[in-house]
Amino acid sequence: MEVTALLLIEPERNPRGSAANLHSDLLSFCSGERAMGNLHIMGHPLAHRLIEALALTGVHRFLIVSCASEPGPPPAEYKDGLGNFRGVPQWLQSNQAEFWQTAEEQLAIALEPPSGAVLVVRANAYFELGSATALAEFSALPFVHLQDSAGDLEVFWATAKAKAQGIDLLRAQMRQDSAPRMKAATYGNRLRSAADLRRLTADAFNLRLAFRPTGREIRPGVWAGEGTHIHRTARIVAPAYIGDHTKIRAAALITRGSSIEHHCEVDCGTVVQASNVLPFTYVGAGLELLHSVAGARHIANAAKGRTTEISDAKLLNEISGAPAVRLMGSAGRLASFLPTQMFRGIVDSFRKRLKAKAFPTEVSKSSMAGHLPGTVASRTVTVARDHGNE
Repeated sequence: MEVTALLLIEPERNPRGSAANLHSDLLSFCSGERAMGNLHIMGHPLAHRLIEALALTGVHRFLIVSCASEPGPPPAEYKDGLGNFRGVPQWLQSNQAEFWQTAEEQLAIALEPPSGAVLVVRANAYFELGSATALAEFSALPFVHLQDSAGDLEVFWATAKAKAQGIDLLRAQMRQDSAPRMKAATYGNRLRSAADLRRLTADAFNLRLAFRPTGREIRPGVWAGEGTHIHRTARIVAPAYIGDHTKIRAAALITRGSSIEHHCEVDCGTVVQASNVLPFTYVGAGLELLHSVAGARHIANAAKGRTTEISDAKLLNEISGAPAVRLMGSAGRLASFLPTQMFRGIVDSFRKRLKAKAFPTEVSKSSMAGHLPGTVASRTVTVARDHGNE
């Protein structure tokens, strides 16, 4: 039986609160500004991860209907590493007013012979159906609402016999509740909070999911995307993921299952521990980001379930998605950096000369008393940071 997956990417419209209370809305992705289907998880958007999982269960054709304000990746990118399914996923961009009508039309086309069945998936959560024989368990049923151990998923199975029911489902914007239930998903994550995203990331690192981090494994347990820049003094402790075109500055530490998505920057001396940094995010210097999700100028703590808005751009800021703007910003910082370094060099040279004249080079025995055997130094201060294996 040929199975088609119809993935629906629709921005939420503040269903669980305003943008000021973003913990339950997973930052801006459920606040109405961005679509959950485009939320990047270790290098690929959620819709891509769903396709990866469904391709393993025998789904051969994928249709993506999106009304997200930001465009998704090119459809060809969805084919990378997805195994052997037919062709490239078909991407249809729609507006909010025509979104459900477009979805109805695509469902009607998909259920025409010789197609066998359609999985209607709202791409706002991650789930897996398990092995390649999972679809056979309910293939004989015309219309089913799929569940996992936690309850209902926004996933429906429809065959040609239930074409009318499938169309009614989309006309009701998937709020219909009359379909028979079946527990079919072996894994489910609603992605409604920072803790959910942290759990999904940890499960991926622990090989409990069908997908793996994107990019190359530069050493065991550490993945890096294309164009990443990791300073030689920065430390990456496995497991960890560094996305495409991300910069990890000097003395930074990424540890304990952290995931830094594409086009991010972690500044000097900052510790990112058991946290997710969403795309186009700048994390300032000398900070400690612990058990949190950072992005859209907000930090959502996964352990305490609280969200804080950061107004200081030196601590947390958004990086422009336009390459030209990023290039101009880099050029401006370089233009201001060079004169500053030249001035510092002149001042340091002048200070060294003054210091050489004021203090003789010979060191007295009394000044070395604390360093000689059998003596005690005046004061010893030890500072240790308990992160990673440091």
